[in-house]
Amino acid sequence: MGYDMFIETVPDDEAATVRAAEEAFNAAVRARDTLNLPPGHADCVTAQEEVERAYEALREADTSYFRLNIWGMSHYCEVMEQLGMVVTGYEAPPFPHEPDGVSREEIEAFGDRTPGSGLPVRPEVVAYWKQLHAHLSWHLEPAFGIALHKFCSNDGWLVTPEEIAAALESYRVHNAEEVKVIVGGDAEELDYWTQWIAYLQRAQHRDGFRVW
Repeated sequence: MGYDMFIETVPDDEAATVRAAEEAFNAAVRARDTLNLPPGHADCVTAQEEVERAYEALREADTSYFRLNIWGMSHYCEVMEQLGMVVTGYEAPPFPHEPDGVSREEIEAFGDRTPGSGLPVRPEVVAYWKQLHAHLSWHLEPAFGIALHKFCSNDGWLVTPEEIAAALESYRVHNAEEVKVIVGGDAEELDYWTQWIAYLQRAQHRDGFRVW
């Protein structure tokens, strides 16, 4: 259990690179799994090492993805609050009501549809999805940080470029030593936090990111 974050708009060249890295990873997994050798055999060890290398290459290629487990997200929320990057003390609007007479399956099918497929869609479903998008992307106006509730559930919240810009502006008033003390932990944990800030910087210019 945790939080998977995906940048909203992925450049075509990165998407192609990620697909190639996925194919290489899957090929390494297949090669490992087809070995009919006892555990610990040198060929098995080599195959597993290749899987791990391919996985790391995939992670490096997919710069539009970031993950935090439950503890990590809780910690990052505390850190971001201390750094003035998140907004608290507000009342978010309620989720829009699903339209009467429309099944959950129909709503999910509309969300999963292929753009331009031409499949018939009832107006009630389209209207609901517009309301849902507005709700998931809602933030205070003007934005002066990221609305904290967007980091508290896996509902597909959209953290907008405006929120990210305000969060980064607040972050930049702190020097490196202040950040190091607030983030805490060892060098590895501080490095992951640095990756988080870089992720926010990318997302700011790619239409924000979703929290699932």
